Amino acid sequence: MLENMKLTDLVLEVEGKEIPCHRAVMAAASPFFMKMLTSGMKECREGKVEINGASFNTISLIVHALYGGELKIDGDNVQDALVACNMYGINTLASECASYISERVDQDNCM
Repeated sequence: MLENMKLTDLVLEVEGKEIPCHRAVMAAASPFFMKMLTSGMKECREGKVEINGASFNTISLIVHALYGGELKIDGDNVQDALVACNMYGINTLASECASYISERVDQDNCM
């Protein structure tokens, strides 16, 4: 659905780049987007949301996962993904990030 970009009705603008997506998918996954996209806010009217506080790569991997893809986290991006998921209330993916971290923390790599 996302790969062919058909019938997308929302654009996430991150670091000057655009990620086309669907309002229904974003609103179903996130209370932040639900509120923004069901109100009279500018983003609702224009179909464009400027994302700050997260990188293009982080938001791209989150959007990919919301469309049923694998959440492709690793040691380099998991913290950024967790912060972004928490910021937007995407709890299912935040839980995946937290599990990934907790499975890898031990006395040798924890302060």
